Amino acid sequence: MCVYMDVNLVAVLTATVLAFMVGGIWYSPYLFGALWKKEEGITQKSHKKRHPAIVYIAAFLLAFVTAFGLDLFITSLTSTPTGLIGLKAGLGVGFYFVLTSFGINYLFADRSIKLFLIDAGYHLVKFALFGIVLGAWW
Repeated sequence: MCVYMDVNLVAVLTATVLAFMVGGIWYSPYLFGALWKKEEGITQKSHKKRHPAIVYIAAFLLAFVTAFGLDLFITSLTSTPTGLIGLKAGLGVGFYFVLTSFGINYLFADRSIKLFLIDAGYHLVKFALFGIVLGAWW
């Protein structure tokens, strides 16, 4: 096990990869991708021509930092985390901090409730998944 400052880096990496995969499915045409693009107003012409590798690498690194921080939080709650404790922590952070912050931004940006539910829903699922993996790994 690779542990740094009470953080299990293998668990953090695993949680990041799994959440990244869920995000790929979540925003794919098979789930919410088409509706998300419509609600965001993204068309082929309006879409910026940023290299996808830069976007994916940056998103992966940000997700890794998020999982790292959640692992620090979970291990600060208890010396013996479990999947259930991790799930509760992930859902708590996801709901009370992430969803509410998204809500404030979306209200002021006058974004649709559909877009809020898609984006905030993904992050709630991501934090729940992070929590389960990180809590159960110890």
